Amino acid sequence: MRTSMFALMTLSLVSIRGSEAQSRMSLPPPTHIRYSLPSSKDAKEAEVLVQRGDSLWIRSLQTGDTTTIALSSLTRLDVSTGRDRHVLRDAGIGLLVGVVGGTIGGYASGDDDLNASSSGWGAETAGTKAAYGAAGFGLLGAGVGALIGVLDENERWQPVVVASGRGPAKYFGTRVRTYNVGVRVAIF
Repeated sequence: MRTSMFALMTLSLVSIRGSEAQSRMSLPPPTHIRYSLPSSKDAKEAEVLVQRGDSLWIRSLQTGDTTTIALSSLTRLDVSTGRDRHVLRDAGIGLLVGVVGGTIGGYASGDDDLNASSSGWGAETAGTKAAYGAAGFGLLGAGVGALIGVLDENERWQPVVVASGRGPAKYFGTRVRTYNVGVRVAIF
């Protein structure tokens, strides 16, 4: 009897705390947000200054103006979770482009006349030139790609569900994208 009463009391407290945590959303300053109002189609970016109940005091990042908006009046609300740089991805793309370009360029230049040079320096086959071109242009492409990746910064956004008129907004999680690449080789 005591065990079942203790379990029932524990479960009732857990469910109360769970619903309380879901109904409350906090946007502490200086949270970076992106929001839309019914009167405009474009999303605006702002910084949260103060949150009081259903109202947000925000500073627009475009104009610097301070305004107050009600959470229930929003049609869209996203919260920034930071910035991403894609250095390795862009370096890999640059490496691939450089290797392919260098290989094609080396083969396209053809074989040199191997008998024309007595020392052998500068007289290469198309395959050797393709290997040198792939290595050289691959490294150059990786460097340029890494530089582009350092300079290209993207904002990560977490969408927030906005309950219109029925209480405060609630987080519902992040979106995850996955990409798969496969290669199949058949040998007979």
